[in-house]
Parts: sequence; structure tokens; C-alpha cells
Amino acid sequence: MNNPFTQSMINIGGDSNDGYYRYKMPAILTSYENKNGGTTVITNITEILSSLKRTSNELSKYFAKNLSCNVRIIKNKGMTVIGNRSKSELQSILTKYIETYVLCPTCGNPETTIEINKKKSSLTCDACGNTNNLS
Repeated sequence: MNNPFTQSMINIGGDSNDGYYRYKMPAILTSYENKNGGTTVITNITEILSSLKRTSNELSKYFAKNLSCNVRIIKNKGMTVIGNRSKSELQSILTKYIETYVLCPTCGNPETTIEINKKKSSLTCDACGNTNNLS
């Protein structure tokens, strides 16, 4: 497990130049394994998920859809993505996920929870109280 205090921390939404912004997460850390055609591993996915208050299932599905490849979470290793992927590509996909499924569309705060049921999914903000339907 990576030490979150030695990692580069970035803002979860908000102004990236605001050093005092209180919602932070670690930047993506990767390693590349040249096995079975190559695999990129996001080694600090546990810390990222903890910062975002999301599950590995939600995030891995989003990455798989956006990268059109197999994505798996392997305990004590990280999230594996088929192919040699750059940190910037993976960080960009994570940023899109945050904008869609973490930040409140009303107030922009990341203090949200996702409620998923069979008919619809919604994003509820703990800060402003609004509930927004997700498509």
C-alpha cells in the first residue's frame, strides 16, 4: 500500500491552483508489466477510491467502457488495464469520471454518494442536499 503523505495530491474538482482546497486525492501512479501483451497497473487505486468515496466496481466499469478493454481490480496490486497506457490518459479518464459521477452538478462539491437501483441511478450531495439523476 502506498503512503498517501508521500504522494502528489491533486484537487478533486475545484481550482487546481488553489493549494488550500480541502478536497484532495492522490495523482495516479502506474507501473507497466510486459506480460501477456502488456498491462498497466494503477498501483494506488485503493487510495484514489478512498478519496473519492467510490467503489472499485463503479470505477473499473467506467475505465473499461472508456478504454474499450478489460479492466480488473487485483487485491494488494491495483487496477490492471490491458495495454501500455500513459498516466495522463488514465488521469484524463479519471477526471471525466469525477466530473460526471463525483462532483455535484448544483454546487460542485465532491461530497456526494451514488444511489443505484434497477430503474435509475442518482447522485446525492451531502453538502447542498440536491439529488440529481444520472443517465
